[in-house]
Amino acid sequence: MVMGLKVRWLILVVSVIAAVVVVSLFIIKFAFIKRGHEVVVGVGGNSSRHLPPLPVPQFIYYGSLACNGGVVIPGNSLIVLVYHVHGTTLINYVSISIDVPLTVINYSLPGPSQPGMVMGMGVYLNGTLIATSIASPTTAIATIVNTTYPLGNKTVSFWQYARAANWSVIHTGFVAEFPPINATPGDVIAVAIYSSIPYILPSCNVSSEAEEVQLMVSNDWIGFIPHYPNATPTAMQLYIEGTYITEEPIIYIATAQGLPRVISMNNLTIFMKNTAPDYVIARYW
Repeated sequence: MVMGLKVRWLILVVSVIAAVVVVSLFIIKFAFIKRGHEVVVGVGGNSSRHLPPLPVPQFIYYGSLACNGGVVIPGNSLIVLVYHVHGTTLINYVSISIDVPLTVINYSLPGPSQPGMVMGMGVYLNGTLIATSIASPTTAIATIVNTTYPLGNKTVSFWQYARAANWSVIHTGFVAEFPPINATPGDVIAVAIYSSIPYILPSCNVSSEAEEVQLMVSNDWIGFIPHYPNATPTAMQLYIEGTYITEEPIIYIATAQGLPRVISMNNLTIFMKNTAPDYVIARYW
């Protein structure tokens, strides 16, 4: 099974717009996804009529996976995902999707005897940190959980709504934006995620990067997004040009208390093989 590209694009658009207008909490939108179900809840949406219309971001995805497998990542761990550049790409955007179980959230929200949630993502080029996530999923999760929602003819808490909808997870993720960089053949991009709590990485069960390329091309997961008529480059054009980014089908793990400034593969151990977590590496404007 794969997640619909339109749903993923909507989530990315919401993430980018939210980063631009973060000072205006009146128009934040949150996406909750339990496999196969999506609910979008607006908070104070009427206030948005006083703001100018926002442009819809456009992307060129150079690397992207969107499968519905899942790998449980333990808390208090640093995982590292490694990507290889094919051709010359101009990138300024990285996102990683995660699912956070409601049972974990219920325990981990800050309180008198609770440890709280700490999560962060770093992007590395040839081992050196070049960007961190623009916002932690913990901020969105805390806001989501502490917001009330309409259910029938009454207003209920998040937990009541979640039980009624039979949710088991909140679908969220990390987004990193940075000045455009030219990534060329031989460059290695790494993404490190630190989390004090357990979470789930949506992922593809693949054994090689060549298999990933076939998935990206056959499902139109790379190329110009959204898929306007005659928009270029298409997935097939990027494939023919040899311009794309692939992910090692390996999840590496290390013990850490945060994001390091430098990533060395010598300090990592293999956590799981034949697994490539969902991601997007792109140029957006």
